[in-house]
Amino acid sequence: MPGLRLEASYFHIDYRNRVASPIASILGVFQNPIYQHLIVYAPTSQAINALVAGAPFGLENYTGKAYDPTSVYAILNANIQNSARQSIQGVDLAASYAFDMGEDHFDLSASASYLESDRQLIAGVPTIQNAGIIFNPPNWRGQGGGSWTRGNATFSAFASYIGGTSDNRLVPTLGVGSFLSLDATAQIKSGAANGLFKDVRFTLGVTNIFNRKPSAIRTSSPTDPAYDSTNYPTTGRVVSLTISKSL
Repeated sequence: MPGLRLEASYFHIDYRNRVASPIASILGVFQNPIYQHLIVYAPTSQAINALVAGAPFGLENYTGKAYDPTSVYAILNANIQNSARQSIQGVDLAASYAFDMGEDHFDLSASASYLESDRQLIAGVPTIQNAGIIFNPPNWRGQGGGSWTRGNATFSAFASYIGGTSDNRLVPTLGVGSFLSLDATAQIKSGAANGLFKDVRFTLGVTNIFNRKPSAIRTSSPTDPAYDSTNYPTTGRVVSLTISKSL
């Protein structure tokens, strides 16, 4: 079938001692048994002072109260470290089709990916699921759309999809909604053979046409974003007009 292209791939990667951040959010950490090796409960004043002295910005107190070492509940080691093991596997699919209909030329394309991953922080602790969990890549991603060209005019539109995740940091587990956005671009090239408007292009673009926003999530402090900033964009609708000329 002329103009048709199909692609499919499968991957499976096993890591040992991969450098990574052990936790993505402190919310729910103290209730989760797999993080207990990272926690020191009822720390001594000497241990607290040593950490404060070695911190780049010293003590950062967000409680709104005077600092009292005796009120410190625990020390959580969230430093980047080696994970004992991590496994990542998935499938990538893509298709494109280009064809002509009279004076019109069409380019259509679509792609999708499915991801599974899990991680074991240290030997002896349970393996935890990563993909599809908040602050980790979602299981599904996709994009699809196409362009139409006739003469000096081109119009294209593409939809992008980011799958939802699960917020399992606290009970009950809550779903984080998926994100779907639509972008469109229209371009006209001047047909002037010479003069000022020769090789001039006018481009009108609109991203996130429907002004989609990421789903709200539970937060642990007023300074934390109220959305999954790892996976979902916050840029609203943007309209741009560009005029360019080739010399």
